[in-house]
Amino acid sequence: MTAPYLKLAEAPTLTIRSPDCNECAVEVTSDGDGWMCLVCGTQWDYDDGEDTPGTLYEEWSGESLEGVPLPPDVAWRVALMPNASERQAKAEELVKKELS
Repeated sequence: MTAPYLKLAEAPTLTIRSPDCNECAVEVTSDGDGWMCLVCGTQWDYDDGEDTPGTLYEEWSGESLEGVPLPPDVAWRVALMPNASERQAKAEELVKKELS
């Protein structure tokens, strides 16, 4: 009987993907102490489980961010824009549209 697997010439390597920021819909990076979203600045500890709320940038850094706080379902729409100030401006524009 033959096993239902592919016969490979060499053993493949394993790729473990980083978790995603559920608000920005981007992969987070390791900052050495845990995970961090490079779009919103939220951090999570390595041992945080799925759906664990992170610590917002303003909370862990002590610095204030400009602009209005964005409601859920807005950040992911602008997360891939390369310029942070353009990203915030577009997000605020979307919020204003939704409120009017």
